[in-house]
Amino acid sequence: MTSCKLFDESFVMVATKNKIVGYPLDETHQKGIAMDPIGGLSITSIDFEFESRTIFVSEASGINKGITAYAIGESAPRPIVRDTFGSMTIRSIAVDWINFNLYFINQDSERTNIEVCKLDGQYRYQICEFHRTNDNQQQRFY
Repeated sequence: MTSCKLFDESFVMVATKNKIVGYPLDETHQKGIAMDPIGGLSITSIDFEFESRTIFVSEASGINKGITAYAIGESAPRPIVRDTFGSMTIRSIAVDWINFNLYFINQDSERTNIEVCKLDGQYRYQICEFHRTNDNQQQRFY
């Protein structure tokens, strides 16, 4: 389990495919990092909810496939969305900090879904679904 300990109040988060690091905006910071790094196998997107001080992370594979919440100062990450269907993976997430919703794009090779749930994962709902078919004569995707 990864804990998420904060070292500096003002920081910028940088995500790569396998790690999220917070760098302090204050150059006099001793450690050079603002929070403990968060590891992953295939991180696709991150977002932050300021009021609860929670980092939301989506991963495309591994034991944390789906969306996981890491609250700064808490030791245990919380699974938010785990049940993606078939080969669908979550590609992008966005926190709605006014209504406390989490929007995300769930995608595979044939379709793309835009979904929403509360920040704790409850009330998951599919807003819309797009199917990809190739029209060879017009060279357009639908």
